[in-house]
Amino acid sequence: ILVDPRSGHVERHWPEPASGPLSPAVWTANGELIFARAGSLLGDQGDSLSRVVRYDLETGDDTTLFWAQYLFPSVGFGENFTRIDVVRSETLVFHQTAFRQTLREAAVRTGALPSSGEVLTRGHGLDRQPVYSPNGKKILFTSNRSGNLDLWMLDVETGTLRQLTDDAAQDWDPGFTPDGRQIVWSSDRTGHLEIWISDGDGSGARQLTRDGVDAENPTVTADGEWIVYASGNPDKLGVWKIRPDGSDATHVVEGPYSVPDTSPDGRYAAYLSREPDNLRNRINVVDLQEGEVVPFLIEVPYTFRAGGVILGRMRWLPDGSGIAYVGVNEQNLSGIYAQDFVPGEDTAHTRRPLAGFSPDFVTESFGISPDGSRIILSGLEESYRLMLAEGVKGVEPPRR
Repeated sequence: ILVDPRSGHVERHWPEPASGPLSPAVWTANGELIFARAGSLLGDQGDSLSRVVRYDLETGDDTTLFWAQYLFPSVGFGENFTRIDVVRSETLVFHQTAFRQTLREAAVRTGALPSSGEVLTRGHGLDRQPVYSPNGKKILFTSNRSGNLDLWMLDVETGTLRQLTDDAAQDWDPGFTPDGRQIVWSSDRTGHLEIWISDGDGSGARQLTRDGVDAENPTVTADGEWIVYASGNPDKLGVWKIRPDGSDATHVVEGPYSVPDTSPDGRYAAYLSREPDNLRNRINVVDLQEGEVVPFLIEVPYTFRAGGVILGRMRWLPDGSGIAYVGVNEQNLSGIYAQDFVPGEDTAHTRRPLAGFSPDFVTESFGISPDGSRIILSGLEESYRLMLAEGVKGVEPPRR
C-alpha cells in the first residue's frame, strides 16, 4: 500500500501470483521495491524456500534476486516476518528466524508443579498440533520432516513413527473421528485450505468443504454426525459444521473466530476470538444444537506474541468439566492452563496450570489423553540470524 503524504492518495498493489504472505518492503535508489515472498500459503511451516524480489511499481513485474529459508516463521503474526534493507551498493541485510518443534508427553498431577514432559520426537522439523487417538495408544500430528507439512502417526508404546499423507500440498490441523477409524484435517491441495477426510491410515482421502478461501481446524462431534471447523473466507467468517459426507454445511457462529473444539458430549464447541490490540484473546462457547452462544467466557491475557503461537488454543477436558488452553504465566512462559466450564458463571478462580511453562521452549499446541492423565505438548525452540547478501546486481540504497 502506497500513500502520498501530500495528497493522502492511497494506491494498492497486488503482486502476482498471490502464492503466500509478503514481508515489509524497502525502497531502492531508482524507486523500485524489495521484499520477500513466501513460497507457500503457510510460509516456513510449509518448509518451502522464499524469494527476495525486486518489484517494478509501474509494470507490476518482479525479479527474483535470490532464494532463502526462514523468512516467514509464523503466518498470521506479521511482526515476525523478515525485514530487509539496502545497506550499501549491491548489498542487502535481512534476518532469519529458524524454528524447530518437538513433541513432549507430560503427566497431569493434581496440585503438583506443571511438568515440561519427556521428549517423544526429535529433529529439526516442526512437529505440532498433536492429538491422541480415542484409545490413547497413538498420537496424530503434523510435521514438515518429509519436506513439507504432512500427517504422521506416533505409536505411544513403541515410539514407531508412520507417515500417513505424502502430498506436495500442505496437510495440517489433524483430528480423529470418535471411533478412530477416520481422520480429518485441513489441506491446500486445491490451492487454498479446505477440510479433508480419509481412512485412519491416510488412504481414500476426499475433500469435504468448498469454502473457497480458508477452512481450517476440523473437530468431530462425539456422535460422529458433524465436523465443526473455522472459515477465514471474508464472506463466510466464523464457525461452521458439516456432515461427514460434505452435506448440510451450516453457519453456527458468524465472526472472525478460529480453532474450534467440540465438547466430549458433542453439545458444545469452544472457539477463539483474537484481540491482539487489547493484548488478550477470548475463548467463547456455542451450543451446537441450539446455535446460541453460551454465557461463558475465558479471557487469555498475554504480554508477548510468540511466533506462530495462538494463545487460547484450546481442548476440552475429557470429562467435559472444563477447558484446557495455551496461556502465559507471570514469568512470561507459555504452558497449558485448565479452567472449569459452568455456563453463566465466572470460573476464573478455578484456573490452574497443567503442563509446560518451561524456559527451554514455548508451548505452541497440545493434546490431552482420553483418560485425562497425560498431555502431549508441542515445544517450539527458535534461533535468530542476521544475514548479508552481497553482489546483488542492480540494487542501490535510497538517499536517506
